[in-house]
Amino acid sequence: MLRMSQGAYLAVVGAALLVACDATVQTAVPPRAPSDETTELAPPPPPPPSPARMEVALKVPPLEEADTVVLDPRATRLHPRPISLLTVEARQLQSLLTATDASARDRPLLLRRIAEDNVELASAAESEVRAAAESGDDATVRAKRGVAISARRAAIDAYRALVVQTWNVPYAKMDEAEWYLALECARAGDVEWAQYAYRLVREHPTSPFTPRAYLLFGALFAAQATTDPSKHAAAAQAFSRAAQSSNAELAQRAHVRLERESPAAGDPASEVPTTTPPVATDRGCTTDLQCKGARICQGGKCVDPSE
Repeated sequence: MLRMSQGAYLAVVGAALLVACDATVQTAVPPRAPSDETTELAPPPPPPPSPARMEVALKVPPLEEADTVVLDPRATRLHPRPISLLTVEARQLQSLLTATDASARDRPLLLRRIAEDNVELASAAESEVRAAAESGDDATVRAKRGVAISARRAAIDAYRALVVQTWNVPYAKMDEAEWYLALECARAGDVEWAQYAYRLVREHPTSPFTPRAYLLFGALFAAQATTDPSKHAAAAQAFSRAAQSSNAELAQRAHVRLERESPAAGDPASEVPTTTPPVATDRGCTTDLQCKGARICQGGKCVDPSE
């Protein structure tokens, strides 16, 4: 029997819920009676998002610009090279990977190079999307957005191949690769970001990238706390761990986020979480990530969102 990862299962269930719930919120609009008036009425406001759509959206942490600056300070993301150059380079590297033996010792380095080039390509395309949007060039917005999405997916594929490798080739910067895999998944809206972030926390508790994972989890819990106040405590705990980073900018940002959560969560310092991922259980929970399968945490219990 084919087994699906928790992230893939969440995505499938979430998509099914979206279809079902969106169908129920559609309401028929009665035809407007004929009138001699020529004044056009403003279109009605869009319906509020369905509960299922909100739940799926909150599986991925919404990041503020100040969060992104400390989570990903890579110069190639901030100042990418031209799209034309990056496109050719990425294509050449992919061809080289195809010709490289799976057990070659330089294969991990090649995968990392492919991932980094595609992250840079996605950043370059997103910059052009913003510029085109400001000038009202919708055609360019659509085209470059497609480039960005495709490049980010290629970066995720390369990072995943590096992290979840099936060959015995050592790679010295595995903690860094796991972090950027988690981050790119979060940017792409892929709920599997959480399992890679937890893998980083579990396998590399002293890595300088681990506090970034805690900041990412804190951002998720803080967003969930807008509808479930019990999540303030989890957010405060995660930000508290991130604030222990030796990176001054990251620690300062974590302190800023922690100050927002502390009044609602109490004192998080006495409840600092361990580096061990929470055990999946249906008897009690504080976050969705502690629940099995597609179940979510509500009122301290794991429940099926489709029921």
